[in-house]
Amino acid sequence: MKVKNKKIIYIFTIILITLITMKSYAREIGQLTNFSITGHSIHRTGFLLKQKDGHYIMNLNKGPNHRRNIKVRHRMVNYYGEARSPWRLTSEGDRHPCANNATKGYTYALDITRQYAWDGLETVNGSWSPENQEGEW
Repeated sequence: MKVKNKKIIYIFTIILITLITMKSYAREIGQLTNFSITGHSIHRTGFLLKQKDGHYIMNLNKGPNHRRNIKVRHRMVNYYGEARSPWRLTSEGDRHPCANNATKGYTYALDITRQYAWDGLETVNGSWSPENQEGEW
């Protein structure tokens, strides 16, 4: 076998081993588009798969100019509605990593409500993810 062919086989083998051993995935992100919430009811997002341990992310877009930014209470829950995090508070325009005791490989949703029980109906926009980005806490 020629030296050139050996080099090609060696490089191909290295690339193949690298591709097989790499753990890559796309983080699931749930969109909150005109998501209606009130203070007296809990509203649940869709379920997303948690693929690694760590914080979940709540990211709320800034509210419209005609009203003040509202605060939203949220917590992560499993399929059975059991809490996997304490209630957290996030204002519109903020992004928060939130601690939880959820396990990777399972699906989770967020329970979302307004800050106070007497708060009326509003809609919020933003996103959430059951895990943080690489390299972040």
